[in-house]
Amino acid sequence: MRSDCSDRQYQRRRRPTVQWCLIMVVAALRMRLSMAFTARRISGRCIAPVTSFATTPGRGTPEKYLETLFRPDSIISSWAPLTNDAVILPNDCWKHVFDIELPEGRCVGVELMHPGPDHPDSLSPENIARSSHWIHAMLHPQEVAFGVSQPKEHARDSFFVGRLAMREALRLEQNSAHASILKDQHGRPIVPRGYLGSISHKRNVGVALVTTTSTTSDESETVEGVGIDIEQTLTKRDIAKKVLTPTEISELGKVEGVTIEEEVLLRFSMKESLYKAMHPILCQYVGFQEAEVTPYPDGTASVEWNIENGRHDMFQDVSVHWRRMGEYFLTSARICVLDDGCDAIEALSRAEATLNHHQNSQAQQPNHQ
Repeated sequence: MRSDCSDRQYQRRRRPTVQWCLIMVVAALRMRLSMAFTARRISGRCIAPVTSFATTPGRGTPEKYLETLFRPDSIISSWAPLTNDAVILPNDCWKHVFDIELPEGRCVGVELMHPGPDHPDSLSPENIARSSHWIHAMLHPQEVAFGVSQPKEHARDSFFVGRLAMREALRLEQNSAHASILKDQHGRPIVPRGYLGSISHKRNVGVALVTTTSTTSDESETVEGVGIDIEQTLTKRDIAKKVLTPTEISELGKVEGVTIEEEVLLRFSMKESLYKAMHPILCQYVGFQEAEVTPYPDGTASVEWNIENGRHDMFQDVSVHWRRMGEYFLTSARICVLDDGCDAIEALSRAEATLNHHQNSQAQQPNHQ
């Protein structure tokens, strides 16, 4: 499994241009400086509105969108998220697909319709530059700016459909988040305090899972994570040896109504959800071979851990579920660690860091023999 929490495909991606590489490096550095400053102001008063890129006619340049994204004063005081009783007018560009309660939380799916770049409601930079475009009522100005700043149409649409799903899920959970839902340094969505959230997207469909954080019976705090993943069952990819253990491969074909090819994808999807759920707890790379999942016909699954450093022993509660949604598999996971387990994880991290530092120091000592 990769070190970020976005959907991971085995298709080759074209390298970005040198210009975009430089722009995104500068943007990342500016983001680290601005996020802390922005967070202190988000719950209080917002500063005076500034001229947004959305009010500028014509095509917005990447530099202009990034300037709006990473300046603290880009939080426009006139913007407010839609409330639960808001009437959302349908358009030709997106639609609400489903709203379901999963064992791990509330899951909302939305779909982009792609009416064509010439359609006034499409998500082209030229159309989004109009202040009357529908996306400005749905997403925070910084979310819009981040989406438009993506160099490829696919990346732009993926970000927008994921944030639309997350905004819808939070709205239906009676939470109108005024802060932008961007990505942290690991690629995870930054959801409001008191909530857990995860996003996945496949082609033009985006799903978001949200739930509130929980406490134990003695009111001690817990460290939790949730994960959601969606995979298209029609996808043909020979990934079994990459994502499954030999034991998992030998057990394929035992889920009624699921073909062997589909089961490979289903197990892959469940591992994606588990990885997203565990990453906020462990913050480390976990390979596909370090977990074995077994799906059952009733939509449940079991997990056998084999994480190399043994940190999975800290997990107090693990749940993973799956269901078929038309031509897609939808999988979800939740992992919980109690406070004492979290303290043990931190102690183990410090011990590993000390050991690595000692090994590096030994390796750098000159050999006088």
